[in-house]
Amino acid sequence: MDKYRVKSIVHGEEGKAAIENMLRVLDEKALTPEGKIKSYKINYNKIKRNPMGGISIEIIINDNDSLRLGTIINKYNKDVGYEFGALSLSPGLSKLIRGE
Repeated sequence: MDKYRVKSIVHGEEGKAAIENMLRVLDEKALTPEGKIKSYKINYNKIKRNPMGGISIEIIINDNDSLRLGTIINKYNKDVGYEFGALSLSPGLSKLIRGE
């Protein structure tokens, strides 16, 4: 998978849907005024093809560099859209989600 394909997946509707679904798993009201996760942006400098498959991405939450999420999106089944793999939450994001 070349860099162009990686970026097109992350920028595309399927990639966006996978990211937003993942955020709603962390915060059921994510991306709404009532949610703890109000917004996100992808750190495009950190996108790369994962050697084990999929695409490694870093997401910045609420425009705050201390609220970061790392994950891998992958298409495990051609009939299903992209899904997320392991999550790595910054300490600040963990506290936000837990309500501390």
